[in-house]
Amino acid sequence: MKKDKIERMDKPDDNLLKRQSAYAGDVIHQYHGFPGKYLGPCVNEYPNAGGGVPRTDSTYFVDLDGVKCVMNVEDESSRVDNDVLVKIDNYRVNIEYGTKFPVINAIRTTVKLDKCQTVFHKSPTLTLAPIIKSYPQMDGRQRLSRISSKINSNKTLTNVEALDLVMIPKMFTESQEEILEEVCILLKKLRIDDEIVNDYEPKDRNIAMVFQNYALYPHMTVYDNMAFGLKLRK
Repeated sequence: MKKDKIERMDKPDDNLLKRQSAYAGDVIHQYHGFPGKYLGPCVNEYPNAGGGVPRTDSTYFVDLDGVKCVMNVEDESSRVDNDVLVKIDNYRVNIEYGTKFPVINAIRTTVKLDKCQTVFHKSPTLTLAPIIKSYPQMDGRQRLSRISSKINSNKTLTNVEALDLVMIPKMFTESQEEILEEVCILLKKLRIDDEIVNDYEPKDRNIAMVFQNYALYPHMTVYDNMAFGLKLRK
């Protein structure tokens, strides 16, 4: 019997970050310390002069000292070089043309900062420098220790701390498997309403989650979509 070939996801790390940005944009913005106040998502497809419609990784609106801007965040897991900076600047031009708002470019990457190209010389008089957040530059061990202490003390994690726990393995270029194992052990200790629910069936955990837009009922509000499954239990 012939087995179906498993299609592997292209750049799974980038895809995960895109999904996080789509469903927790305000938390992502706060976590990385990007400038301005998060306002909400915007479209991420902008036609270019060549007739194409490139799709950015994550774009959303921010308020920067009273000025509405677009935050364009690109996820680059393999390299941050001149080609990447040129691509991102082209996105900036297309977004500014399409939205009529100023654009702030940022890059999230697992590449060490000293291996990244940080500036792009567009012309002799114009140099562009996107914000670069390099995960290996973060103190993963200190973050893991702090969150571990909080979980073991049965304290509640903030949204940013919960995101930090998931992102910590990206901060290590070595011993990633050991760090991931530590994170998984901590995840098994997380409580919902002061109760560990690891051994409960999903339907018995008294929570709801919707993580794909095709699973949403378009005629319902966000609240109604989230409450739908819980209401059916009554």
